[in-house]
Amino acid sequence: MIPSPVISQVAVWKNHALQDYCCAMVEVGLNLLYSGVPYFGSDDVPESKQPESHAIPGTAASMLRHAGILTDFFGSIPEENIWQGRRKSKRKLANGRKINLFQLTSVSMAESYLNRNKISVEPAQVSLQF
Repeated sequence: MIPSPVISQVAVWKNHALQDYCCAMVEVGLNLLYSGVPYFGSDDVPESKQPESHAIPGTAASMLRHAGILTDFFGSIPEENIWQGRRKSKRKLANGRKINLFQLTSVSMAESYLNRNKISVEPAQVSLQF
């Protein structure tokens, strides 16, 4: 059963079991966005921050979606083997299964979420190539 958006709004800001992973997803998404990549997946979260439970990434994504912080990415980028917002997982333990990709709804919402959780992310210096 999928939690209602109201329950997700409360839980995404207060549930300590999921909060660390939610923060890790938003932080990764923001860092990738700062470096010019507008999408991210659960496998972009560093191995050191991956939860033991396989249910947490999906629940965290669902809760962040309901909170309006992220949304699904539906793009296709053939040169990166991304088709309709899905790609093969980069993690060895995933055995090549397909994962959903996400994008942040806004930089200010992501920064606000991280600030509320006392995580600071510095924008990456972007270098222009001609």
